[in-house]
Amino acid sequence: MGNRPIEPSNLHIFGMTAVGNRPVFSSEMEIVSSDLLPGHRPIVASSADLLNAHMVLGNRPIASNELDDPLTLMGYLD
Repeated sequence: MGNRPIEPSNLHIFGMTAVGNRPVFSSEMEIVSSDLLPGHRPIVASSADLLNAHMVLGNRPIASNELDDPLTLMGYLD
């Protein structure tokens, strides 16, 4: 299906989703809670520098684009 290549990687699969049978990868993110909205998005523990960040609609912080480890961030992109 889809003719997508399958290649080896260093990702660790925690489980599979019920819908679409997609993999759920393990991560070192510290999840504090999840919201009650559809999708149940995780609420993760933030670094201290987000406490001083500017806020936007919904009281969401705007984090700096200065990254300590950009390769780790790129690992989360699909």
